[in-house]
Amino acid sequence: MTQLRVTGIDDAIRTVRSAAERARDLSPILRVIAEDTKTLVDDSFDQSRSPSGAPFAPLAPATKARRRKGSSKPLVDTGRLRNSVSASAAGNLLSVGTNVVYGATHQYGSKRVPARPFLPFAGDPAAPVLEMSGPAGDHWRAVAEQIREYIITGRIT
Repeated sequence: MTQLRVTGIDDAIRTVRSAAERARDLSPILRVIAEDTKTLVDDSFDQSRSPSGAPFAPLAPATKARRRKGSSKPLVDTGRLRNSVSASAAGNLLSVGTNVVYGATHQYGSKRVPARPFLPFAGDPAAPVLEMSGPAGDHWRAVAEQIREYIITGRIT
């Protein structure tokens, strides 16, 4: 009778269990991703471009005339909207958004205001999806790789 002896299985089991534990609580890597996502949003304001890279619609002349601080950049007047954007992580949840009521109008547009998306989401406001084109797409693909790396190795990159 032939026998086969498997050695080293204990190390493999420990590795799989460690990965499973990390997958149950992604908050360490999601905290880093939250900071990176906030940077992506800040870049949108700085460059007057959506996270997909599309330029914001220019301001109407009447809007420019009403500006308190004279800025001609879309979404930049008092800084309230930009400063309200937050990104945080808890458990396996990444939250990115604003508590400023008019943020949704700028993100999705209205009858009178063109959409100037500043958050890295697209689609219906009731069921947004990740924006996967341009810088935002690069960001979310990197996020997927960071999460994979964290689960497998425990390294935060």
